[in-house]
Amino acid sequence: MKNNALITCVVLTLTLLSSFSYSQHIILPTKTFDFDSIQFVSGYATSRLSEVAYNSKTKEFELSIHPEFPELNSSPWYGFEIQKENQSSMKLRLSFEGYNARYAPKISRDKVNWTAFEDYKMEGKFLEITLPPGSETIWISGNNPVSSKMAYSWMDSVNTSDKRVSLETIGLSSEGNPINRMIIGNPKLDKVIMILGRQHPPEVTGYFGLRAFIDENLNGDKKFKKFLKEYSLVIYPLMNPDGVDRGNWRFNASDSAMDMNRDWGIFSQPETSQVYEDFDNLVNTHDSEIVFSLDFHSTFYDILYLVTEEEGTLSKQFLDKFNEGAGTSKYSVNSVDNGVYKNWFYNHYDIESITYEMGDDTSFDLINKKGRLTANILKEIMP
Repeated sequence: MKNNALITCVVLTLTLLSSFSYSQHIILPTKTFDFDSIQFVSGYATSRLSEVAYNSKTKEFELSIHPEFPELNSSPWYGFEIQKENQSSMKLRLSFEGYNARYAPKISRDKVNWTAFEDYKMEGKFLEITLPPGSETIWISGNNPVSSKMAYSWMDSVNTSDKRVSLETIGLSSEGNPINRMIIGNPKLDKVIMILGRQHPPEVTGYFGLRAFIDENLNGDKKFKKFLKEYSLVIYPLMNPDGVDRGNWRFNASDSAMDMNRDWGIFSQPETSQVYEDFDNLVNTHDSEIVFSLDFHSTFYDILYLVTEEEGTLSKQFLDKFNEGAGTSKYSVNSVDNGVYKNWFYNHYDIESITYEMGDDTSFDLINKKGRLTANILKEIMP
């Protein structure tokens, strides 16, 4: 940085840590930015922090967070640990290489339980955080982080808790993480609903919406038992494990990495190509009838993206019932010509698909309510 008042720290340590048992192929570098009694640490799964400097004029720590590639969708995820001793209150100023700030900070003192942090200001391209005085270790993140290890553990628990669930690894990501497929319901796959999750790493509210949807299917009222005897949910819950663990804003981690939700029909990435091949082989082998699809995401606010709103379609029925159960909801009917998953699915199979977006700051109570509502709507409208 050019300002002489900036004192840039030395990166103290750079150690290569092999990740957890589910992610043996990812090597995450650990960086420690040291300022005497204050250390900033990144390198754990889901973290993202590029540079730290101290501005002696403004008495602020200036944190720079860089995207994995330039010219991305503005999804500036961040995550880091702070170790501080006997400090007065301290100010952090986060910048995102010219992108606008987006995610309000969450804080944890055990890396498990996260709460919204109130003392911050988000304006334009900067996020300012003021930390209270004291000695402590804290973690700050753009939302409640969910690493691949946590997601795989959840998948295992669902698989072992209900005999109507099967879980298989159908391929590997660019860096060797499992791409898992979960099937819930009729094992004969007579009628199939395809579901995706976590194509984009920061979109954890969509991930929790998917979890609520699955839980309602397995633990909802007795009508779900009848529904799951007739229908099969074919779910790929974690499409982008590498990007998740690297704290990427948007892309996966291959040498030709890209926004995976723009790769459908191109299939240049191992994750999308393997999921397509697996699903297509599955439905052809079982001579399945494909009936619908959902793709769970997050954005600035709750919204449904449809391929049609014509009367009598499943999409229109879904929208009407969603509005009844959750209040009038934002929705948009998009062109079906670009390469996002829902459009590719509609064009390729001639079957409707909905992109289901939860807001970045939607409460967990509402995420849970809407995820369960979605499960009940599908149960009611399926032919």
